[in-house]
Amino acid sequence: MARRRYVSTTISQDTRVNKLAMQYGDFAALLYTWMIPHAADDATLPGDPEELLYQVLPGRRDKTEDDVRSALDGMAALGLIVGTDDGTTYTFAPGTILENTNQAERRGPEYRQWRAAVLERDNHQCDACGSAEPPLFAHHIKPWAMYPDLRFDVSNGVTLCKECHSAAHGWGGR
Repeated sequence: MARRRYVSTTISQDTRVNKLAMQYGDFAALLYTWMIPHAADDATLPGDPEELLYQVLPGRRDKTEDDVRSALDGMAALGLIVGTDDGTTYTFAPGTILENTNQAERRGPEYRQWRAAVLERDNHQCDACGSAEPPLFAHHIKPWAMYPDLRFDVSNGVTLCKECHSAAHGWGGR
């Protein structure tokens, strides 16, 4: 369990968390906030609802694995968490209220060099639509949190414009 993380007071203003409560019930929003301090340093949690139930909600006898599964499905549908293809792990999605220790790494010189190399390789144009309109993003093809060994591998990056970057994360856009 990570201890270097906090839940921002902006959670009550986060539209996705509020949609989660409205569409999937208060339990789903509560579980989401309770999962944050239980996530590993790489922002991951087990994908097994039973394991999450006992890890995050010990002693809570009024909730079942099905309740947890339904809440996780809602979180994923709203882009708050991302599951691995095999369902063994969930990761808090980029842009969510989770603050974790890898943010310092994302601001460091190695990240800036990686970003510059990706943009340069792609001629400062969006790989998806060809736009050169700023801002441009160096997007990780395999997620930062799930593939730490590929974080600074230029072949794991692609240049995307704002709209295409949003679409790649499921936030809207093209």
